[in-house]
Amino acid sequence: MGRFGEIFLQDLRYSARAIVSNPGFFTVLILTLAVAISANTAIFSVVNAVLIRPLPLADPDSLVAVVQTLPQQGIFDTGTSYPNFLDLREQNRAFQDIAAIRNHSFTLTGSGEAIYINGATVSSNLFSLLQVSPAQGRAFVSEDDNLDAAPVALIGETLWRQRFNGDHSIVGKTIDLENQPYTVVGIMPSSFRFPYSTSNPQIWIPLTKDTVVRDLLKRRKGHYLEAVARLKPGISLAQGQAELAMIVDRLAATYPNDNAGSGVRIMRLQDRLVGDIRTPLLLLWGAVGLVLLIAGTNIANLLIGRATSRARELALRTALGASRIRLVRQLLTECALTGLIGGTLGFLLAYLAVSTSAAAIPSEIPRIHDIRVDGSVLIFTLMLSVAASILIGLAPAFYFSQKNLHTTLQEGGRSGGTSKGRLESRNILVICEIALSMVLLVGSGLVLRSFQRLQRVDLGFDPSNVLTANLSLSRSQYTKPQQWTDLYTRIIERLKAAPGNPEVAAALPLPPNGSGFNFKFSIEGHPPPSSGTDYSANYSAVSADYFRVLRIPVLRGRSFAPEDTPESNKVCVISSEFAKHYFPNEDPVGKRLVFGYVDEIPREIVGIVGDVKQAGLAASIAPQMYVPYPQNPWWSMSLAIRTSIPGEQFSGTVRRELQNIDRSLSSTDLQLMFSNISQSIAQPRFRTLLFGLFGLTALFLAAVGVYGVISYFVSQRTRDIGVRLALGALPGDVLRMVLIQGIRLAAVGLAIGLIAALALGRAMNSLLFGITATDGLTLLGATLLLLLVALVACFVPARRAMNVHPIVALRHD
Repeated sequence: MGRFGEIFLQDLRYSARAIVSNPGFFTVLILTLAVAISANTAIFSVVNAVLIRPLPLADPDSLVAVVQTLPQQGIFDTGTSYPNFLDLREQNRAFQDIAAIRNHSFTLTGSGEAIYINGATVSSNLFSLLQVSPAQGRAFVSEDDNLDAAPVALIGETLWRQRFNGDHSIVGKTIDLENQPYTVVGIMPSSFRFPYSTSNPQIWIPLTKDTVVRDLLKRRKGHYLEAVARLKPGISLAQGQAELAMIVDRLAATYPNDNAGSGVRIMRLQDRLVGDIRTPLLLLWGAVGLVLLIAGTNIANLLIGRATSRARELALRTALGASRIRLVRQLLTECALTGLIGGTLGFLLAYLAVSTSAAAIPSEIPRIHDIRVDGSVLIFTLMLSVAASILIGLAPAFYFSQKNLHTTLQEGGRSGGTSKGRLESRNILVICEIALSMVLLVGSGLVLRSFQRLQRVDLGFDPSNVLTANLSLSRSQYTKPQQWTDLYTRIIERLKAAPGNPEVAAALPLPPNGSGFNFKFSIEGHPPPSSGTDYSANYSAVSADYFRVLRIPVLRGRSFAPEDTPESNKVCVISSEFAKHYFPNEDPVGKRLVFGYVDEIPREIVGIVGDVKQAGLAASIAPQMYVPYPQNPWWSMSLAIRTSIPGEQFSGTVRRELQNIDRSLSSTDLQLMFSNISQSIAQPRFRTLLFGLFGLTALFLAAVGVYGVISYFVSQRTRDIGVRLALGALPGDVLRMVLIQGIRLAAVGLAIGLIAALALGRAMNSLLFGITATDGLTLLGATLLLLLVALVACFVPARRAMNVHPIVALRHD
């Protein structure tokens, strides 16, 4: 071991002795650093899994998502139709292949009770495009796409183990999906994470066996398929985009009624999957980074205070031959060892937090199953600990390097001489700490106020005491629309007769799960829009009692009635926003709209109802049109059941009645509508909680920092205070002097922090609902709260100063 190694070991041993000899002081330092590092590590584990770590697929950089756009309608991210997908796939030369996907749920019958399984319908080339293979059996082949091909399915390993007890002979056997036999051709390994879903699908079938797609195989107007592609080697995103744009232009020219105004764009598949979660995650990471900076500033302040108390010791060591560089290195080694211990503890705390709180992370976050504290997170923690240690150690090292050690020995350790410089250094750190705390407190306040607004939003309906259930009928068993209508009518009537006098309605879809379908329409007798684009609105099919069950007010005309049958006059009801948007200066009741799922037919507007938050609490109100379910039936519907019996109890009645009607019927998401609404705002609630915790931490650390500096100020001015009191100054004058010192620091920090918060506020606009980043109440509240905390932190040392006895103060060294 060389000379350098010996010196390093000496410094390390000396630092260890210093930590052991001052357990209280270093425990505070280590715990403060550990909490800040653990928070950063935990958030980084999420950022790493969602934003940084490549998709667990072969050559993920070449995988792209293909989305259609409707620029004239302001739509820049929608799906494609099956005919358009085939043309994009066959006519391009820039991609190795293009595959199509549609998320789909299946009712699995046969062995045991019928269960609802999340799955997907895919083009046969998807798995070869992703370059993944089944653990057993085979993937789909092109022949499986033929309309007359035997139905086949792939199942996930989890389903295979749970439902089929890990039976290896299941490959080649048939299972019943929607009461139709499908031959299992392969089992996908549990390590395979389907990229287009957060619900971990467990069944896949070919697209052409999807009953929805089969009805639309020749219709180009739909936007129901997701498309994923793999670029050929050497082809850039721009080149792929240019080629697909040319193909889409050709399709628009060839099929103007279906594709006019359409566009296309491609993006990295990982960027597509991340979606809108990128900005919130980066802001959370920035917020927890501010917590680390605030904690580091606090620790640096404490270390400067300790360096002040050790000034005479360090001066004596210099007089005995130690170089200034050696002493500065010793201080840095001490900080590095403290940081290493704090980082290790922080990593363990982060591992515990991520392991135990995984269930609290909203399921809507993509790649949630990949979130873990692994080697890359460990490296991040190590680098963060080293960087924090160096930055924190620079403050006392710089302070010490500026001291006149000869003067320190002459002072004999008395306060004076350099005390002004010491105080100024600590003042600067506290100002920085208050400024950083102000930025974080404003951000936390904005997110909290936004979430409060979101919770108080007018839904347009009453969700209290409403139980919801989603149903999907087997298209092989229930083949005709009349069968769908008869069965849902029977279900509604049976549930109405159950105990508790329930009110029952059916709809596709129920709020606030989504907007459902968006249909183009025309107004009979009105010219087409001057912009050249089609009219469009969201669409729902609902039963006669729908508006009454959900307490949606009928503002004009009437709602639907049992007399609105397939044989009667075709009618529709529109929302208030629809009326304002498309009939601004006339009464729409009695007018006729022309639209339809398969055939576009005229429908008379018979009523106007209140607006509903159909697509989520944060979504803006969009024009909505409703049709009677019997006049446009669907095989898939959702039930809304309002009952005086607690929903948890009535759910058993629902399951029992469904089984009595048809044992193949199974309901998914049987839950209270309030629970559904709560789940819809899980992401805003989660980030509000985190921002709130970070804000409270910043507030506490700022209070500690101000208290430390003012206490140091009082100790440095003790002799001066004694002189003032001896000459007749009142205790109130001393109190005022100390408080003014604290207020000055707080005011400067608040001013700097407010400017920084306003500058950074634009990045938060995408997270806010109902307010802007310049919300006056939030800015004022954060300012007053931080000022109040600073005053409270100042008051304790100020009270101590005003109670100093003059004789004791004059003897103070």
